Amino acid sequence: MSLSAIFDDAVDSAFGAVGDLKIPVVVAWYGAQTYNPTIGEYSATRYPDSLDAVKYGFGHREVDGDVVLKGDAKFLVKQVDLSNPYRTYTEVVEGTKTWDVVNAESVPGDSIVTFHVRLQNG
Repeated sequence: MSLSAIFDDAVDSAFGAVGDLKIPVVVAWYGAQTYNPTIGEYSATRYPDSLDAVKYGFGHREVDGDVVLKGDAKFLVKQVDLSNPYRTYTEVVEGTKTWDVVNAESVPGDSIVTFHVRLQNG
């Protein structure tokens, strides 16, 4: 069994173990903008992925007022649940809240992605 497969199995087990900590979210990225001369506006196609995530906050020592602001959060997702993990995801929707993605990081083996997010208009 490859190391990548071992990581994937461990992530599946971990997400199964967290049970009620998982919440449904939509993680989305946008395609290239196109200009519509008829209405004089730019638009981009939105590509959403509906999946389960684990949400948690930053520790008080992590909040530096620059990169990490008070109220920022993290969403942990399985990379295999992302339709295109090599895209730049720009938002996470949790119920009625929309969060902007500040940063995304993968763990070794690329089995988990952590999205650092900031509440829109927050």
